[in-house]
Amino acid sequence: MLVTTRDAKIIKLISRFGMLRSGIIRELIFSDSLSATSSDRALKRLVERKYLARVERRLIGGNGAGSGQYIYRLGTQGRRIAQTQGNYSRLSDIHHTIAIAETFVAVKRLEQQGLLEVVGYATEPDSWATVAGAELRPDLHIEMAIPSRRVNVTFFIEVDLGTERQKQLKEKMRKYIHAWQHSDESDVPTFPVVLFLVPDEERMKEIQWLIDREDEEVRGLFMVEMQESFPQFLFS
Repeated sequence: MLVTTRDAKIIKLISRFGMLRSGIIRELIFSDSLSATSSDRALKRLVERKYLARVERRLIGGNGAGSGQYIYRLGTQGRRIAQTQGNYSRLSDIHHTIAIAETFVAVKRLEQQGLLEVVGYATEPDSWATVAGAELRPDLHIEMAIPSRRVNVTFFIEVDLGTERQKQLKEKMRKYIHAWQHSDESDVPTFPVVLFLVPDEERMKEIQWLIDREDEEVRGLFMVEMQESFPQFLFS
């Protein structure tokens, strides 16, 4: 059985994202702890009891990166607790899965600073939706309130690692355009902006070029920003 409420929070968090590195778990669940000891002990205990499983140990970019970090996914007992097979990401998806989690952590950091509030969010597969016959599969669906601007912003986020060809990107964009053009308030009360977060300027230019080739009336549906500038660009 689980020992603490914190254990349950760890399992729920990993269930939502599929895989997380130890630094992310520490930042989101153990933010009140000055050392890594308590989080390391908790994670070790959960692995021993098969609530979690270690995927690999490697250097990964991002806040708190280091050679001592493990990546965790749900173990057999953890999937039972979550009452689902979970967001059980394939090992080949590991970099993409971690990038999605890093995106969410960036938002939570600004929330902790009081700059925004996470109104709600959904990760895969809960972020997926069929709208007007179009199957939309954003990596993250998130709504944020920004007090300084007195607005709420909602995004379908596509975390892009530069692996999809232009044909795939155009097909993805056409689905969003179809959904936006044919949906009503009963489908989506406020249609989110589709935000592509990219790793470098070359990819940013490529996706922006694809957006600019669309009809003028639908270009505003899309945005493309660098991963490192999200969500700070909302305040610029």
